[in-house]
Amino acid sequence: MFYLPSARRWALLSLILLGVIIPLRVSQRWHSSHYALLTAALQAYTQRDHQVTTVNVIDGWFSFTGGVFRSQSQSQPQHALGEYLSNPIPRAHPLIRSLQACATGTVNPTISHIRLPNVLYNITLTPPDAPHDSETRFFNPAVIPLPHWSSSALPGDMPKYILISRLVTAGFHQESHICLADICLPASSSSAALPPDVRSCTNDDTTLLGNLGGMRCITPPLKINIPPTPAEQCDGAWSAFPDIPGFHDPRAFWSGKGEPLILVNSASRYACVGLWLLDLRTIVPDLEKLLARGKSKDTVTLGRVMSYPLLTEITRNPRSSRASVEKNWVLWFPGREEAYVQYDLLGRVGGDETVNNKIVTNRTATAKEGNSSSSSSRDGTRTSKTTIRQAGRTFAKLIGNGYTTPNMTHPDEVSCFGPRYEMDTLGNHGHWHQGSNSLRLLLCTRAQARKGQCDEEQAVQDGRSVHFAIMHRKFTNEMDLPLRYERYVAVWESRAPFQMLAVSQWPLLMRNERANPWTSEQNWPDDKSGGWNSTVRGTMFEERMRPKRDQGEEDSEDFKSTAYFTYTPSLAWAWRPHSAGVGDEEEEDADSETMSRLGMGYLGDDVLTGIGLDDVSQVFARVKVDDLVQCMRLCPGVKFADEVHMAGYPE
Repeated sequence: MFYLPSARRWALLSLILLGVIIPLRVSQRWHSSHYALLTAALQAYTQRDHQVTTVNVIDGWFSFTGGVFRSQSQSQPQHALGEYLSNPIPRAHPLIRSLQACATGTVNPTISHIRLPNVLYNITLTPPDAPHDSETRFFNPAVIPLPHWSSSALPGDMPKYILISRLVTAGFHQESHICLADICLPASSSSAALPPDVRSCTNDDTTLLGNLGGMRCITPPLKINIPPTPAEQCDGAWSAFPDIPGFHDPRAFWSGKGEPLILVNSASRYACVGLWLLDLRTIVPDLEKLLARGKSKDTVTLGRVMSYPLLTEITRNPRSSRASVEKNWVLWFPGREEAYVQYDLLGRVGGDETVNNKIVTNRTATAKEGNSSSSSSRDGTRTSKTTIRQAGRTFAKLIGNGYTTPNMTHPDEVSCFGPRYEMDTLGNHGHWHQGSNSLRLLLCTRAQARKGQCDEEQAVQDGRSVHFAIMHRKFTNEMDLPLRYERYVAVWESRAPFQMLAVSQWPLLMRNERANPWTSEQNWPDDKSGGWNSTVRGTMFEERMRPKRDQGEEDSEDFKSTAYFTYTPSLAWAWRPHSAGVGDEEEEDADSETMSRLGMGYLGDDVLTGIGLDDVSQVFARVKVDDLVQCMRLCPGVKFADEVHMAGYPE
């Protein structure tokens, strides 16, 4: 018998194993590279507006059918876009009817606003023990809550929120700063306890924030350094845009996977101005440590899971559907594995409204008429070509690396807007555009969820899970400068096909917020105390912005030019302590699950509404979500499950 010593036997066994493993690894690497190259090629191909008929690849890869990008994984089959849009719109849950009720607030028929009892609070980026620079001002705050363990993650500090604010600059350049923040309110003489995310104000807080308290950075604010991006082409008034340093209009929110993201406007690779995504942990090193409970990157895998570790531009498919200048897109996350981007919030326009409807969407004046491009002729002259696009609601699904599907708006969805909604009581024409990020709301209470009466996934299926965001009706003067942004709440379903459900009947005002151009007497007919400046320190623009004429006087043009405006770029659920039984499990390995729910809330929860004043100052309001999604008008075409069955709608 042939005999091998033990050492040689082990060496032979090792060689055999290596002979098996190496070919397998080479095959896997080739498969992965082939997959990546094919995916990139298909994505680039669709960006040129080509119609792809059918490309079938191995299970788990992607396929295109009629220009539709879909996953072919057998474990998670997806319907083609054509089949998705051919299914009827499911009937809405009967609870949606409750959004029409007016529970709080007072409707003012003179100014056609509803005033909520909530007040506006000041915000300062001056941290404790730091000198305050009264010449440095910030505006348009974006806020997101931290997870429940944040208040004990940093010794001596008790942060509850991430605050991002835009700096008021002397020139055209843009600059934004970020810090960790908390909220203070004056100590109450009553027995009522402060909210769990609030501490009592110190004398130093009151000096900076006023007697009402407010939000304050507790860490030194850092300038957000995001690299400049190239523009493919900017024409006309936007020609100088790529040369202006800095990004515009930051929005902050939690993804469905529990990632803190920032969405910014910057130069576009596909036109002039576009929108880009980035994970905040890449620009704030201490944030990852805080989210990882103080552990290092080497011991925590959570911090390395990022969908957007690099600045990534979101596309619009097909490319011809985008305008030269795009702004104010809204992302929403029905679950952990899906993300959608809403380009335009308006419903589909049809019939005679295609010609007569003057409502525009998120595009600027240069893009309202369509997508413009230009080319040079042999004699050096330039000719322009404009592609006219039909106005309407458009949204798409993100499929990776910023790429998206074509428009997924259902053809049977009826417009929730029309010419009757573009004019105010003074006869001024406005236009609509999206303002804030979106939040997910389950139409049940936390008590019901703890009892097992409101499962997250089931709520999506039966229509009790919705998303909402702030949209503005904007009024401008002859120079297209803003005179007034009216604040509305829009609500849509979290289940496909994500039907638009309802919009506020009247624009929302806070208790100490003034609506211009109406006078103080018209704003508060039963209260002569004035606007928000009467309860906290006024802005430097107070005297300049006060109306000089009553509504009935003749020189209305000069009167409109003196109005100041408020802008709402941010919605955030209020910070909550640990609450086992509603998604915040005791196990530490459930941290990612906890953070994935930071963009979701229940009836009875508080929402922080970040508001900019005149592009020179900032405040926020704390409002029950029930009060935001009240006094709404249902969109036309919304049918309910308890109604008599109608043709074309499922039971």
